[in-house]
Amino acid sequence: MLVLIQSYFLDFNTWGFIGLLLGFWIILASTVAILSSYKIRPTINFIQIINPHIAHIGVGIAIVGITCSSVFQNELNFNVNEGDEFNVNGKKVIFEKIETTNEINFQALRGKFLYDIEKNKSKRIEAGKNYYPVSKMITSEAGILHQWNRDIYFILGDQKNNEWFVKVLINPFVSFIWLGVVIMMYSGLIAVTRK
Repeated sequence: MLVLIQSYFLDFNTWGFIGLLLGFWIILASTVAILSSYKIRPTINFIQIINPHIAHIGVGIAIVGITCSSVFQNELNFNVNEGDEFNVNGKKVIFEKIETTNEINFQALRGKFLYDIEKNKSKRIEAGKNYYPVSKMITSEAGILHQWNRDIYFILGDQKNNEWFVKVLINPFVSFIWLGVVIMMYSGLIAVTRK
């Protein structure tokens, strides 16, 4: 109960601290157990012996990724016209244009963005909406920029007063979730081959 009250009134996120502490503790404890209990040899038999520790390292990495991507998510909101520039974490973004196309069973509205335009490695991102006339339904299509240390989601909202509402979500360390899952899958395969 104290943690809930503290999280509500203070900027310090107790759940984030607990998640990171737990994740790093599992990774560190498993690594120390491997280094202190076994003589490291690059053989299949050695990998099979330390396999439970490898699985725990994968769990710890996944916990760190889940904690960072959910607790430390950042949301930015912008109202922009076509051709406007705005900053996302110090990187310049241009809202190039809006395009509409007719597909087989829906109409597509796409906002085109250029991310990190100061370098020659600018990335093109498309976000928008799909309108399905048969069911009279509108769905949002997020544009996702994947980087090793974060995923950036661009969501195109509605147009009001000739400006488009753009929401940008920054989720740090989403790739750690997948890395942890891959390590756990690898550990599961090793466990199956051991029997």
